[in-house]
Amino acid sequence: MDDKTELMTSATHMADGITGHTDEIDGQETKRDGLFRGTRIKFSKTCEWEIGGQPVDPALRLIFVDIDRIITRWGQDRKPIGDPVVLKPGERWPDISLWNDKIPHTEWIQGPGGLQGSWKKAQIVHFLDPKSMGEYHWADSTTGGSIAIKTAIGSIKAMRRFRPGAAPVVELSDTFMPTQFGGRQRPHFVVHSWISLPGEESQPAALLAPTPAIAGESITLDAVEPVSLSEEMNDVIPF
Repeated sequence: MDDKTELMTSATHMADGITGHTDEIDGQETKRDGLFRGTRIKFSKTCEWEIGGQPVDPALRLIFVDIDRIITRWGQDRKPIGDPVVLKPGERWPDISLWNDKIPHTEWIQGPGGLQGSWKKAQIVHFLDPKSMGEYHWADSTTGGSIAIKTAIGSIKAMRRFRPGAAPVVELSDTFMPTQFGGRQRPHFVVHSWISLPGEESQPAALLAPTPAIAGESITLDAVEPVSLSEEMNDVIPF
């Protein structure tokens, strides 16, 4: 194989029709993908995870890959008014009570405790199925969901202190939450393992996905090694 043929072969592998595929139009600003990507996951009023109205398989494992925070103005018909306000990473939540104060109470919406402001905060968690590479999303604006998300984010931040780019492989679960009405189950994410997201720095080790998406082929993900006690304490543990 001469140098020209080798160069063409290398370029083909680097940018084929799939890797280099794009829907972008020259001269137009590139927009972010939709907020509600992939299949919707719901935590029902009966405290069960559902997809398409059916209970989620308890064996399902998903990669917690990203999160969006939005503020939406809702109409009395329970439909959003205009596009939601999307917060940037690191941006603090605004005081939406000030936003609602500017809206006449005649335009507020009915809630469990009476009239509520039209502006509502919500978070959208994005997942990826390590078997099929299918996308999922879960939108939540409840107290229990906020606790679940805050707990998961705390674990991710703690791991990324030692393994930059790490993402948890989670099980969709639930746990008890005390309330003024006696308590109920809330969403909860059980972390089973950690992987390294592509393009991020970490300390990977080979991991084979449990079920290849294509028969006869394997999908490899970069596993993240557990954090040692000496790393956590920033010291060497003497014997």
